[in-house]
Amino acid sequence: MKYYKGLELAIEELHRRGEKAIVLDIGTGTGLLSMMAAKLGADVIYACEAFDPMAKCAAKVISHNGYKDMIKLIPKRSTDLEVGDGKDLATRANVLVTEVFDTELIGEGAIRTYQHANEHLLTEDSFMIPTKAVYYALIVNCPIVASWNLMNPIHLSNDVSIRFPNAVTECPGVASVHDVQLSELKEDQFTQLSELLPVFTFDWTEKSQKILKFDSISLPFVSKANGSATAIFTWWDLQISSLDDSNNPSNIITMKPCWAGQDSVWRDHWMQAIYHIPKPLQLEKLVSYNLQAFHDEYSFWYQIVSAAEDLERNIQRYPAPPVCECGVHVALSRSRLGLFNDPERRKKYIKLLTPLVTHETSCLVLSEGSSLPLILAGLGARKVFVCESNGLSLRMMENLAEYAGFKNTIVVLDNLDCETVRRLQLDFVVGDPIFHDAVLPWHNLCYWYTFQKMLTTPDVKLLPSKAVIKGIVVQYKDLWKIRSSVGTVCNGDFSIVDFDQIIHNSSEISDTNIDAQPLWEYPSTTCSTSFTLLKIDMTEPAEDQCTSGSVPVTGNPNGVSLWMEWIHTTENEDIVMSTGPITTSQISIGERLEWDKNSKQGVYFFPNSNPASSVSFQLKFTKFDGNIQFLFNKI
Repeated sequence: MKYYKGLELAIEELHRRGEKAIVLDIGTGTGLLSMMAAKLGADVIYACEAFDPMAKCAAKVISHNGYKDMIKLIPKRSTDLEVGDGKDLATRANVLVTEVFDTELIGEGAIRTYQHANEHLLTEDSFMIPTKAVYYALIVNCPIVASWNLMNPIHLSNDVSIRFPNAVTECPGVASVHDVQLSELKEDQFTQLSELLPVFTFDWTEKSQKILKFDSISLPFVSKANGSATAIFTWWDLQISSLDDSNNPSNIITMKPCWAGQDSVWRDHWMQAIYHIPKPLQLEKLVSYNLQAFHDEYSFWYQIVSAAEDLERNIQRYPAPPVCECGVHVALSRSRLGLFNDPERRKKYIKLLTPLVTHETSCLVLSEGSSLPLILAGLGARKVFVCESNGLSLRMMENLAEYAGFKNTIVVLDNLDCETVRRLQLDFVVGDPIFHDAVLPWHNLCYWYTFQKMLTTPDVKLLPSKAVIKGIVVQYKDLWKIRSSVGTVCNGDFSIVDFDQIIHNSSEISDTNIDAQPLWEYPSTTCSTSFTLLKIDMTEPAEDQCTSGSVPVTGNPNGVSLWMEWIHTTENEDIVMSTGPITTSQISIGERLEWDKNSKQGVYFFPNSNPASSVSFQLKFTKFDGNIQFLFNKI
């Protein structure tokens, strides 16, 4: 509705002046913005869409709503449009409406799009919707976020630790944006070290001086607290219309997280972003520093320096965007690096493995990108074999072993066969187990298949030896929207059902009924207690299995959350590694769960959120390919 209001103000102003309203909609998508312009009385409307399937969809939607004769749909990129008699646009437009933004604001090419439009497609006095953007930065200390980028030491005991060289611990990481739902990061999990800093302002109406494709700025700030500046939280605001008050909330679309202001709105196509600081600087309270910010045509990057260092440095010299030089950040995703660093998991593994490891131990790690080889070598194992079929992961593990002084202890293999395993004379096999290709939690059962395939000595101990698929019926607060139809918008003025049908048809062809989602970012309320869908004894060969049952529920559930638990059986206790809720007690109904921040869970959506008294489930496991099918019904 904010875009609608912006269009209304622009069209009314042009008509007040006695001018025609000539609207250009760049990246029209479903055609919604063009239809808004048509309803508001625009005289001429051009809509361009370069993605052919989307352009065909827009044609259907526009025709369905009765605007076919009012909107000229052009299946081209805006930068390919030409103006003149017999060309794409008969004349230049005096209203531009577009949504070419992503979480990083400029990552979809907004700068080039606006520059080209200003120069070639628009009149000098044209209206822009939106008209301006402001990009904000907040400097923080956050151990959780730091664990997604920095390689932390492995503390084996009070006086023994495995540490990594500066080449690893100070590696800048990768340049790709780290987009998250920052609203779900609790305020007590980070410390704000700065005020909110407006870093860059983009005036999309700028014509006399082009919007800079490369820019930099140095912003002074005074640290609010003592702490290591490990990350920068960022988001942006859009000012929709230059004809409305820039401070009017109805004229602003903001991406701020909920803890930064009451006017935040849940979105999943636009979120907030985290930028990791290449070399975290220890800040002192009430001391002055400078945030140096840079952007090219598509991305941002940052560094923090002391005020004295900022005076000595020429800010016009653009440092290169962060590039991983150690190999870790290329081999491991951010969440996988978080698992590598997870202190609670490390404690459990050290507790599990310490009684098993002697100076004569020979063992095999069945996981990719795992900290287990380093832990085992640090505990004194004679030989630790690890299979890394991924080339990037293999090189990373070889380098980490050398850095840690375990080059002769850790042997990295690129494949396994029965004969090789027989020669290794193993005492046990252990795994996280996590593999790079796994999307859903149970895809990591390839660990089981690999073990059974190479097993030649029946007395080789397997850790974990059991796996459990668990679930809980929930009501998702917002996540259900990603599978929900649009239907009609703007109080029923526009129907998008043709778009809904295309998405539904595509989903039927390509999607499974289970999504993989990091549920810590998507709050939900439990409608049942947790229940078990499948138990697997991985010391036994795979067999076809079918399970079924039901669980009592309350409220209006709209989905089921699913996760894996890996059980390491020892003489004294079972040690459980879970990819699910973080809780030490029984889960109760009506509870808001906290989820493991380094794992994705499985999500099943019910077709509606009607009340139910119970939910039935069926699970079918096929041994041939390890495929698992789920079926849930509300009763």
